[in-house]
Amino acid sequence: MARSLCNRLLALPFGGLALVLALAATAGCGADDEAEPIASGGSGGQGGSGGSGGAAGTELDVVWEPCSLHEGAADGLAECASTAMPRYWDDAGTGSFEVRAKRLLAGGEADTQLWLLHGGPGASGTVGFPPRMEMLQAAYPAMDVYTLDHRGTGYSGRLGCPEQEAEDSPGGTAIHSSEFAACQAAMEEQWGADLAAVTTTSSAMDLAAYIDATREPGKKVIVWGGSYGTYWAHRYLQVAPDQADGVTIEGIAPADATFISYDEHCNHAAEDFFALCAADTLCASKLGPDPWQRLGALLEAMGQGHCSSLGLTRRHVSLLLAYVLYYGPHYAVAPALVYRLERCDAADRDALVSVWNFYFGDGGVWDIASYSILLQYHIMYSEMWDHPDFEGVDLEQYFADIRDTAYVAKNAGASRLALADGWPTYTDPVHDNQWATTATPLLMLQGAVDPATTVYEAQKLESRFTGAHQHYVVFDQAPHNVSSATPLSAAWDEHCAQNLFLAFLQDPTGSLDLSCVDQVLPIDFAGTPELAEALLGTTDFWENGAPTGPPPAPGAAAPSRAELRRQLAGLPRPQVTAPMGELLGQLAGAAQRHEEGRERGQAQQR
Repeated sequence: MARSLCNRLLALPFGGLALVLALAATAGCGADDEAEPIASGGSGGQGGSGGSGGAAGTELDVVWEPCSLHEGAADGLAECASTAMPRYWDDAGTGSFEVRAKRLLAGGEADTQLWLLHGGPGASGTVGFPPRMEMLQAAYPAMDVYTLDHRGTGYSGRLGCPEQEAEDSPGGTAIHSSEFAACQAAMEEQWGADLAAVTTTSSAMDLAAYIDATREPGKKVIVWGGSYGTYWAHRYLQVAPDQADGVTIEGIAPADATFISYDEHCNHAAEDFFALCAADTLCASKLGPDPWQRLGALLEAMGQGHCSSLGLTRRHVSLLLAYVLYYGPHYAVAPALVYRLERCDAADRDALVSVWNFYFGDGGVWDIASYSILLQYHIMYSEMWDHPDFEGVDLEQYFADIRDTAYVAKNAGASRLALADGWPTYTDPVHDNQWATTATPLLMLQGAVDPATTVYEAQKLESRFTGAHQHYVVFDQAPHNVSSATPLSAAWDEHCAQNLFLAFLQDPTGSLDLSCVDQVLPIDFAGTPELAEALLGTTDFWENGAPTGPPPAPGAAAPSRAELRRQLAGLPRPQVTAPMGELLGQLAGAAQRHEEGRERGQAQQR
C-alpha cells in the first residue's frame, strides 16, 4: 500500500498551521487510540501552561506537566507534553496523532530555545537524549532545551510488535528473522492505512507546530539534528524554511540518502581511518605500514579457523569494528583489536570478551528497548532505499560482493533487500530527494571517518548551502559524534566542534572563528589506562601486563566504564537490525562459553 503525501498545507505561509490546528480542534479529534507508547517511566503532575506562539486565538494546545528527565528515575526535573497533532497534515479531518515532547528549562533567564532531533530513524529523543540535554544546558545555561519523539518511536505511537520484541522471545528486543513476518503483520493489523501518517514530513510538521506554539518573544530558536536527525532537520527546513533562527546538523545524511550504499561507504570510511593508523608512529609500529592490509589478512586467516575459540567469524569481526568506529574516543581501540585478534592469546581473548560486553552485553551501550526498528524500516523503504545510482543494478549481487570484499561492514544489505518488496511504503514526491531552499543560518558538522553518515555523501551539502552564515565544516579525524570527538586537550574536556556549536547558539548570524579546526589533536592510538580498563579490562590497548581480574561485567562496571556508557547514551545511536542482532547473539554465546572456560581453568589451578 502506498499513500501520496500531497501536503497542500505547504502552499500556505507557515502561519497556516494555525488554520489547520483550528480545524482539527473543531472536528473534535481525540487521542489516537492505535498509537500506543512504550511503558512510561515519567512521573505525573499538575498541568502546566500552554505555549505562547501561533496566531492569536488559534495556538496549538500544548500542556506541559512535570515528568522525569531520565527515564524511570522519577526525578521530576523536566516537563513533558503529549500534544494532538493532525494525523494527516493535509487533511485535518482525519483525526489526531499524539506526539510527545520533553523540555529542560533553564534555571534562570533564558535567551535560547534549542530543539534536539534524534537519529536512527527509530531512536526516541525523550528517552535517549536527557544526558545530552543536561550536558548542553550546563555548557550554555541561558537555554531551554527541548526534544520530541519522531512519529513511530518512543511515546509518539511507537511502531512495534509486543510478542516478537519481548525479552524472552527468540531474538529478544532485536526481532529474530523467524519472527519478522509475524511482527510486520502485527504492525500492519494495528495501524492499517494510518502507517502513511508516520513519515519524515509529518514529524517535520510536528516539530514546526511545537516551535510555533512554544516559542517565546526575545528567545532564539535553534534546531539541532544528529544522524537521521539531520535528514529530519533538513525536511523541517523544507516545510518551514524561515521559522528557526539557526539549524545545526552533525553526522549528515543528505536529502537523497540511501541505505543501499551504507556498507560500501562504511568500508571506505574505515579504510580512511586505518590510513590514519598508518600515519601514526605507534599504530604503524604495531600493524606495519599498511594496517588495512593487515586487517584483510586477519579476516582471511579467521576464515581458515584462526582464533576460533571465541566463535568469531570474519562477519562478526567486520560487524564489531563497524560499531567500534562509530564514536570517539573509543574508536581509537579498533587497530588494537586487530592486533589482539592476530595474537589471540588467553589475555587477548579476555579483552575481546570485555569489549563485547561493553558494546553488546546485557544493559550495554546499544540497549534498544525504546528504539523502533520498525520505524527505521518504514522510513528506509519509503524514502531512503530506491536511488538513481542503483537503477538497473542487481542488488543481490551487489550485496554479495560487499559481503565478500568489505573489511568493515554490518552486511545488512541482503536481509534488508529481502524485506523491501513486501513493506507497506508511503510516497512523498514533494519532499523526498528534494533539497530545501532556505536562508536560515546553518552549521553543518561532519567527520571525515564517520562510518555511519559518511563524508562521501555529506559533502553534497557543501555546494548546496552556500548562503550567508551557512558553514560546512569537516574534521579530518572525527567519527560520528563530531561535537564530542574533536578534542583540543588530551583530557577530552574541550572540543572544537562543540565550541563552534556554542558560538553558533549564541549568535547564528555572527562571524564563526574556524581556527580551532586545525588545532584538533590527532587520534590517540595508545589510549589511556582508564579507557583501556573501561573497554578491555586491562591497562593497555595493545599489550598484556599484570592481570586486572576478569573482564568487567555490565552489571558491575567500573566507574570509568559506567561513565563512558553514560556519555554514549546521549549520542545518536547505531541501528541494531534483526540479522545483526542474531550475529551479535551468536557472539554473546561464544563470549559466554569463553568466560565459562576461563573460570573452569582458574578453578582447576586452585
